[in-house]
Amino acid sequence: GAPLNSGCQRCTLHESSARVCMPAEGAPGGVLIVGMYPGKVEERTGRHNWGSTGQYLRKNVAKTTNGPVVYDNAIKCRPKNTTNISASIFNGCRPYLAQIIEDAGPTRIIALGSAAVRGLTGRAVPTMSARRAYTWHLSKSIPIFFLPHPAAIYSNRILRAQFEADLAWCINGPLPPKPPLSSLAKCVTSRAGAVLAA
Repeated sequence: GAPLNSGCQRCTLHESSARVCMPAEGAPGGVLIVGMYPGKVEERTGRHNWGSTGQYLRKNVAKTTNGPVVYDNAIKCRPKNTTNISASIFNGCRPYLAQIIEDAGPTRIIALGSAAVRGLTGRAVPTMSARRAYTWHLSKSIPIFFLPHPAAIYSNRILRAQFEADLAWCINGPLPPKPPLSSLAKCVTSRAGAVLAA
């Protein structure tokens, strides 16, 4: 991991963002909630999940647990174009997210939206169609649950009811089974790596 850097230039977002590299907030030792990226309200206030859908999320988290919660985002600065976020932006923020996981010491991680899942796992998951999906942060042995971002479900009362039930399941439900893996794997991402693996 890496300490947060308010002058971060690991990606191009520092050029257009009013608030660079927003730090996480909350109390460690419980649930870590990772959103996708700051919106306009979050950028202005410096608070994660502080807009209307963020307040909806915070209210439901408070109804579900009185334990410690840390709020963060997979991407630390507000992107102007949210439809096609480049891999370099995720890669630039990933060391900071790893440090937040280290510092927060969570027992559970909740990823809100596909960009949050991508930031945590390196893979995008369609969170609107993958209800109660999860994976494990294997090196830390922490479950990572996938939920849609509150902005995606907020205007639909049926989806809101599902989201609230699934949020409670993520926070208070039994831990899901770990995958049957007993060793580490390395992902081949380059020609040289493929030659080495062969």
